[in-house]
Amino acid sequence: VISAALKSTPRSTLLLNKLTDRFIASDRSDRQTELIARIAKIDSSDLRAIMFRYYDALRNKNFEEAERLLKVYAETEPDAEEVWDVRIELYRLQELRTEYIDAITAANARFPGNYRFAELASTVAVSVLRDLDKAEKIWLALTKAWASPRAYMNLANVHAFKGDTRSWRKYVDMV
Repeated sequence: VISAALKSTPRSTLLLNKLTDRFIASDRSDRQTELIARIAKIDSSDLRAIMFRYYDALRNKNFEEAERLLKVYAETEPDAEEVWDVRIELYRLQELRTEYIDAITAANARFPGNYRFAELASTVAVSVLRDLDKAEKIWLALTKAWASPRAYMNLANVHAFKGDTRSWRKYVDMV
């Protein structure tokens, strides 16, 4: 149906996005890339098009362009976790240590239920700040939002580093 509709309106980004969704669901990355590139040529403000060009800029190590595109995306979707995720990755690739750590801390504060942000923030707390209490708070916040065995195991590990065997046992038993 979508393919037939595209024959009469080949520049419809709505239809192209719907078709892209279908290819994503069927894991046909060859067609996804082709369709997103086509969307980008038609409408450069389309979010998929912006992110397509962003990742292309990253691949080519064009960090200025990636930063510009990330800013556009962040203005369009200010509350999206993906904005923080790609921002963290951009700072990592640019080797901007302070910005990287600040972005991780901000992302974790904003999305305490995001496992990846919690893991990164905990790593910063332990490895950079040498603050096991902060790491404990990060994992406790995550377990309130998302009680997973991995989160409890990480919380147990923090207590093991602290030498608190009773709390370690408590969280290991929750796994």
